[in-house]
Order: sequence, then structure tokens, then C-alpha cells
Amino acid sequence: MGTIFISHVAEDGPIALHLALGLERRDYSTWCYELDSIPGLSHMDQTLQAIEECQIFILIISKTCIQSHEVTTELTRAQDLGKKVIPLLSAISHDELSAKRPEWMQRLGTVTCAPIPGDPASLVPRLEKAFSVFKINPTPVDEISKAERIANFGKLLSEKGQPHVAVASQSQPENKTLLNKLQNKKVSKVEHSYADGARHVDELTAVLEDVLRVEGLDTQTVPHDTDVVIQARKVPDNQLIKVLKTGLGLELAVTVHLRSLGSDLQVTIAPSKWADKATGAAIALVFFWPAAITTGWGMVAVQQVIDRLDGRVQNFFAKRAGR
Repeated sequence: MGTIFISHVAEDGPIALHLALGLERRDYSTWCYELDSIPGLSHMDQTLQAIEECQIFILIISKTCIQSHEVTTELTRAQDLGKKVIPLLSAISHDELSAKRPEWMQRLGTVTCAPIPGDPASLVPRLEKAFSVFKINPTPVDEISKAERIANFGKLLSEKGQPHVAVASQSQPENKTLLNKLQNKKVSKVEHSYADGARHVDELTAVLEDVLRVEGLDTQTVPHDTDVVIQARKVPDNQLIKVLKTGLGLELAVTVHLRSLGSDLQVTIAPSKWADKATGAAIALVFFWPAAITTGWGMVAVQQVIDRLDGRVQNFFAKRAGR
């Protein structure tokens, strides 16, 4: 969940997105309904959970907002949990708010209500001063993950007919700089051998396939003689990530190589190149592709997948050793 929750009504969605985009550029994590809500689940359950897990509650107050019972519920929840509340006024005066929702003014007490300028993101420097007082610091993320999230904000703003950040082209200097940074980022592989583990290869394959599918990744399994290779990738769904991938000349994946050595099993988990159409060539990629390379969906994210898979493999064999 995001460190900063932005409470607003649908009509103020563009303002919330512009504000969240400005904060994300400064490496502050946000939770914004338009981007972070999960389809099919209760919207109120999701927002209340996000409020519970946030550190800062930003309330966008407008003439439409003050008629919303849901926003009242969100504000009440935030204050009941002792969250820091920062009220922002959008085309509404302090006097209008006081006249139409006196109970809100009573709840907010002496907290300063800042007006939202024409460019909501220009308010970010002032918000940073408040965050500093509350001891809330930015949390840097890897460049690919940040670029993907910013691109998603831009896509939503474009759909709402709002000005947004242009997608960087491969020829732009800032994109070349990003590509150079990515080529210097590394992700480590893991490799372990398990005595008498070869007899469990089918069962382990099924377990790891389930883990990867739960992660929401495109997955393929390639049996090859006594070996099994499982590959997983996240298919880019926005133009910026496709540009970056094309610039690097890569379509990357997490690969698990299960290699039977007599009765023993060698397990290698590493970043590698995606083998299109599930060809047997995937076997060689773990070994002939560099063992530490950049990834197509964020260095932190892919390392987490590798670590989770490694943990699942170790737990798998630990349980069988204990039988």
C-alpha cells in the first residue's frame, strides 16, 4: 500500500492523479483509487485498508466532495486511526467549507487548509515540508518500476483528456541515460543441489508453476531430456516499457532450471532471455546468458520473484527431509 493516501471524489480524479504523479516523481509512494484499486473487490474495503496502512491522509476538498458520504467515512477512519491529515481546497473557500460542512471543520480543527493551484503537482514542494515535519521520507525505487508507474499515471490522465507526461522516445537523451543506468543494474542468480532430489522433479515443477501463476506472470515449461526449464515473464502493457525493452534489445524472464544429476537435483534460478515458442534452446540461456543482467519489469521486482522461488524450493525439500 502507498505511504500517502489521496482521498477524493471521482470528479476530482484528474487533480488526485496530477498530485500523485508529482509525488511519485519525488519517490513518495501513493495510493490513488484510479490506479491502485483492484477490480471485483469492495471499493470501500480497499480504501479503508489503504487508509489503515498509509502514513499520510491527503483530503482533496471541493464543492462536489463535501456532498460525499464516502469521503466523510474515509476522513473519520483516518482520524480514528490517528493518521496525519492534510486538507487541500479545490475551487472552494475556507468560508464555504465552514458554512456547508461545519462538522468537517470541527474535525479538522486548526489544521491549515492549502488551496490547490492550477497545476496540482506544483504543490508538492510545500507538501514535502509537511512530510519532513511528520518524518515521512521518500523511498527510492528502481528506474524501470518508477517509469512504469509514471507511464500508467500518464495513460490515465490521457484517458481523462488531461495533459500528461509524454512517453520518452529512444532518441531522447533522458531515455538513453535511463538505458545506460539499467545496463549497469544487476540481479543475482541462486543455485543449490539437493541429494536424492531428482525423484521429486515433477512435483516440484507443479509447485513452482503455481507460484509463478499466482504472481500473475506469463509462464511456460520446457521439458528437455532429464532437465526441466520453467520460464516466467511479465508482458509490458504500456508504450514506455516497450521502448525501454526495445532499446535494450531484450525480452527477459525469470528462469528455473531443474537439472537431474543421477539421483540428485540441481536447481538454478536466474534472470535470462525469454525463449519464444518454448523451444529447447531455453536450457542454454541460464548458462550462456549473463548470470547478472537487467530485467524487463524492474530489478527489485524480479529479484523478489527469484527470492520467493528459492524460498519455496528450500521449503519443499526441508519438508521432505523431515518426513
